[in-house]
Amino acid sequence: MKFLSFLGSPNRNGNTAEILDRMEKRLSEHGHEAERVYLKDFTIHGCQGCLACQQASDEPVCVQKDDVQDLLRRVGAADAVIYASPLYGWNFTAQLKQYLDRHFCLAKGFATPEHTSFIQGKKVAMLVTCGGPIENNADLVLPLFERMFAGYLKCTVLGEIVVPFCGITGMLDKKKADKAAEELFQCLISTT
Repeated sequence: MKFLSFLGSPNRNGNTAEILDRMEKRLSEHGHEAERVYLKDFTIHGCQGCLACQQASDEPVCVQKDDVQDLLRRVGAADAVIYASPLYGWNFTAQLKQYLDRHFCLAKGFATPEHTSFIQGKKVAMLVTCGGPIENNADLVLPLFERMFAGYLKCTVLGEIVVPFCGITGMLDKKKADKAAEELFQCLISTT
């Protein structure tokens, strides 16, 4: 299977990347392909709210000319997708949030009987690392992810992993990193 991860961290070698490294190693050991996309390396404009994407019904389109169309094609080609981010200001990083906003073009007819999604049934998971606790800190990203992916995009959410008390880059406890990577790995392969 092909697993695709989108890393929203501005730090290529931070705690979130370290957990992804370990999870990708486990996938590779089991014969799976793992590709990582560093969102900071791509040009991603914010959604303009123009609704032009809702006019076309046969494919997801956006009037903006940036790297998002290519990234969304990669989502379609993957068997499962992981959205990973450290917690910044009680939310995903700006890099990931801007990309997630552009997923709007992947669904049509929201809140109507004709509601459909171009990635309906796509297997997705979330990884969030944070310096503090989950409660009153990272707990808001869980319903946001669920509402967007399970509700709006009609995906199959395999797991939502939040790793609290990660500390600063380079200080992540190895046992905690291994545990989080294994938990993410298990939720990804549990339905393969």
